Amino acid sequence: GTVAIFYQRGIPQVINQSYLVFTSVIVAWQLSFFNDWMAWALLVMLALYDLFAVLTPCGPLKALVKLMSKEDAPNMPGLLYE
Repeated sequence: GTVAIFYQRGIPQVINQSYLVFTSVIVAWQLSFFNDWMAWALLVMLALYDLFAVLTPCGPLKALVKLMSKEDAPNMPGLLYE
């Protein structure tokens, strides 16, 4: 599955999508074992981190875009949508 995400050569898209759906189901299943307040707290923290990563100029997404925009950057389509 991880190889299908990062090295998309010769692997059908249905395998990529199936792996991502399967991973999401496992995460949701794991969250069901926590108390209600703990699961909601984790989801809120994840949402806040996502907002930080996307919207701030010093976030990891900006660093990743800067790194992948260099001419000698490796071709890794799983890290950044083109």
